Amino acid sequence: PADIQKLKEIKSEVGSIRDSLENFRKIVNSAPETDFLAANAGGFTEGSRKLSSAWSAAALQLKSQALLNLGVLNGPDLQLIQGMLPNPSTVGGALASKKAYAAAIDQIVKMIDQKVNAYTQQYGPKNPQDPAAPSPDDLKKKYGLQ
Repeated sequence: PADIQKLKEIKSEVGSIRDSLENFRKIVNSAPETDFLAANAGGFTEGSRKLSSAWSAAALQLKSQALLNLGVLNGPDLQLIQGMLPNPSTVGGALASKKAYAAAIDQIVKMIDQKVNAYTQQYGPKNPQDPAAPSPDDLKKKYGLQ
């Protein structure tokens, strides 16, 4: 059915968001402070470019339909995303600790989990224990499987 297909699409999209966030986390955790400073100064080192690119990839994923549903990024949307996920190319991002990055990523992952639960309730299979749902015995009788 269409609802189950919609849920599959959302879960696939959410998987991509998680992958981008985990990649960003990995790059943040392995980056020395000089890479954060270089990212803020324009990204003139390999490490700073990795930080900026990983942030951009994660930020683009956050705008997706499954999470924020922002469409094309513009000024206020970018500010929203930078408020959620520190941007290493900004002064605040360059000064943020690795723990601050981890806390931001963890919070977004919690938000993703909440969204997936909501989408599952909306589009997922209905609870077979629902009193309105036919019992397995009723279905066997209906389809002559006894």
